[in-house]
Amino acid sequence: MDKDAENYQLFLETGKDSYFADIVLKYKDGLLLFINTYVVDMAAAEDLSVRQIEKLVKAAKEPPKKPATRTPKTADEKRVEEDLKNALGTRVRLNRKGKKGKIEIEFYSADELERLIELLKTLG
Repeated sequence: MDKDAENYQLFLETGKDSYFADIVLKYKDGLLLFINTYVVDMAAAEDLSVRQIEKLVKAAKEPPKKPATRTPKTADEKRVEEDLKNALGTRVRLNRKGKKGKIEIEFYSADELERLIELLKTLG
């Protein structure tokens, strides 16, 4: 098995981008030529504007973004959400990222927002 096939197989098995990156770097010029040819053909067939073509080219050059992985909420986090919901009278979400996080409080009207602001002011 040649090095490219081996790297591709390792990429499929492990999902590590580094194996695939080696192949992409090796064939970068050919891939860019293919992408440019594809975009030109698509632009002609679809009668795309210059802005739409620029957007396609930019998207083709950028690596795909990995979806954010969410960790399930712990029992304590669910309890905190429920306690805050009961105290504030509206839906509350606790969003953690490592040691940091945000508390998101929902409101559904200007009056409800004003009620929540007044309630929060009494806490300080």
